[in-house]
Amino acid sequence: ATAAKLNQVERMSPEELKALAGKLDEINATHLDRRIDLPGTQKELKTLAQAINAMLDRINEAYRSQMRFVSDASHELRTPIAVIQGYAALLDRWGKDDPEARQEAIDAIRQEADSMKELVEQLLFLARGDNDTQPVKPVAFDLTVLAGEVLREEEMIHQDRVFLPRWGEAPIPVRADQGLIKQVMRILMDNSVKYSPPDGRVYLRVTAQEGYARVTVQDEGMGIA
Repeated sequence: ATAAKLNQVERMSPEELKALAGKLDEINATHLDRRIDLPGTQKELKTLAQAINAMLDRINEAYRSQMRFVSDASHELRTPIAVIQGYAALLDRWGKDDPEARQEAIDAIRQEADSMKELVEQLLFLARGDNDTQPVKPVAFDLTVLAGEVLREEEMIHQDRVFLPRWGEAPIPVRADQGLIKQVMRILMDNSVKYSPPDGRVYLRVTAQEGYARVTVQDEGMGIA
């Protein structure tokens, strides 16, 4: 309808149309945040520019969601794959002759395979664009036990780094989505390793304060604001 109205305008300025075309030429995948600003133009042309800007908003949001999905997929799948590789190496070194080590590796590989299956389902869920309704499945568990699992995995993946646990012997019971909590703990630990010096220590603390559980990951890197 807007295009039909444009055809009926007798005094359309060629300069204005050229300016609109020039603005559109500047917009690509790396500059989806640019918008068309044509102050003082004719009403029909301004309406067209507003429609194009609205379309660009939708395209930009879809593109950002896609980039978040790619980033999430690469980040989330990297750790379980590394854990499986670590336990496979454990099996190769000691599991052949040590029944306890063999069973530990088998159980861990099976658990990580299940976790990867859930991760793939969650990532596909995000890819469909429904990430405002992320499903959460709360269960009761001991947060210190989960922290211990994450710490052991990080020690196995990054054998040259020093990881220091900081929690007491008393359990800290919580009710939350265990898979998502484990994911965020892994992300924090991975970031601490990535953004701190090779000889820097990484602390994982779990405490209970005023009815809440607190998880703290601390490193000796440059820090963030």
